Amino acid sequence: LLHDSRCGLPITTLSSGFQQRKKLTMMEIPSIFIPEDWSFTFYEGLNRHPDSIFRDKTVAELGCGNGWISIALAEKWCPSKVYGLDINPRAIKIAWINLYLNALDDDGLPIYDAEGKTLLDRVEFYESDLLSYCRDNKIELDRIVGCIPQILNPNPEAMSKIVTENSSEEFLYSLSNYCALQ
Repeated sequence: LLHDSRCGLPITTLSSGFQQRKKLTMMEIPSIFIPEDWSFTFYEGLNRHPDSIFRDKTVAELGCGNGWISIALAEKWCPSKVYGLDINPRAIKIAWINLYLNALDDDGLPIYDAEGKTLLDRVEFYESDLLSYCRDNKIELDRIVGCIPQILNPNPEAMSKIVTENSSEEFLYSLSNYCALQ
C-alpha cells in the first residue's frame, strides 16, 4: 500500500501505474439514509474545490448520515477536524463504527497519514440539530458543508401544508429523524 503525497491517502498502484483511491468500508442499517446519487454528486462537487479550501480547517458536515462524506473529506483534504453532525442518533452510532472501520488496518492498528495523524484524530461524530453541538461547545468553524435535500422547510405555513392529520404513519415516522425544536 502506497500513500498519496497530499495527506497520506491510501492508494493502490495497478501494474499500468494507474493510481486509484481505496474504497471506504461502510456499514449501513435501514433506519439511516443510504448514500444515493445526490450524495455522490455532492461529493463530486466538493472535489472541484482546491485543496486549500479544507486543508487545516475546522469543518462541520450537516446531515452526515453514515459518515462517508466526513471520512472521505478527512482522507482527501487533511482538515484539522471534521465534525459529522446528524439529528438521527442511530446514524451517529453507525458513523462512529464506519470511522473505526476505515481508521484501522486489518490488524486493528491505526493508519497514519503523512502528518502522523489518523482519521480518529481528524473526524468526530455527534448527534446534533444542525449546528447546536458546535454552538453549545463553542466550536469555531471555518467551513460548513451538507447535502441534506430532505431537510424540512422551517416556514410554519409551508409545514402545515406538508404535515397534516391525514399524513401516513410512515411519512410522520420519516420526519421524526429530521425534526427537532429550534
